[in-house]
Amino acid sequence: MSLEIFKNANNNVLFTGGGNVLKRPYDFGKSFKPIANEYIKISGLNISQYINMYSWMQHINPNNGNTYAWFNFRNTNNDNYCLNTWAYSTGYNGLNKNKATTGGSGNIGTYVGNYSSKYLVSNIFREDNTVTLKKDLINKINKTSTQTNDYAYDEIWLGAGRTSNGLTPNIYAYQTGFIQNRFALFSRELTIDELRYFFNNKSGNDFLSTTSILIDLRCNIAEILDFSSLQDSSDMRVGVRDYSGYNRHGQIMKLPAGILQEQLDYANTNLFVPSLS
Repeated sequence: MSLEIFKNANNNVLFTGGGNVLKRPYDFGKSFKPIANEYIKISGLNISQYINMYSWMQHINPNNGNTYAWFNFRNTNNDNYCLNTWAYSTGYNGLNKNKATTGGSGNIGTYVGNYSSKYLVSNIFREDNTVTLKKDLINKINKTSTQTNDYAYDEIWLGAGRTSNGLTPNIYAYQTGFIQNRFALFSRELTIDELRYFFNNKSGNDFLSTTSILIDLRCNIAEILDFSSLQDSSDMRVGVRDYSGYNRHGQIMKLPAGILQEQLDYANTNLFVPSLS
């Protein structure tokens, strides 16, 4: 994936004082903000590797005492692992298996997996100690162990979750002002230098390296995309594009009935808003 670099009027590449190429900050553009129970579903994954998630999020309204799902990882056993906020919690309640809350104050990094064998850990970058999520935080989830009784990840939902085993979400993040932009999944952990570069003092950069990337959604515009395994245009839906090269696009769920163009127009008119600075 190429990075956009700064050049002067003579088309010469500009460098920092340390001799590094000066690259433009990541352009957040618009971000996905559901207005009802819409969410983004990435399906058909069958991912069994270690996973590390890096995501730019915003949370523009305070929690009002209810549970809201940020991310849901579902495996092939239909177990759901939901990263969520809970009523006036002091932080995340971490990832919980087949339930929405753990009760009490939140914690970062909790059990996730089958028979105590699989873990997801979230490390949160934030500008202060409040629980308000903004564009300037990166959520990182790392699966740190696997066993023979693990199940592969089948689906990921952005902005939705489920409190028990099953296929259909029943908790959503839209009421909190959930805003989702970049969502990336790697089968390796980014180095601290890569993280600092990606963070870039809250401005964001593209990744220094996309080696071992599994998913790369830029949730800033809806498109009519090909979701077929053969990429033969046999399964066209409205969603957000995956730039990883694997065509793991995210489908926008719960759009109004209509032809694809009508759903596309609705999504781009209503579900994408300017990212906050």
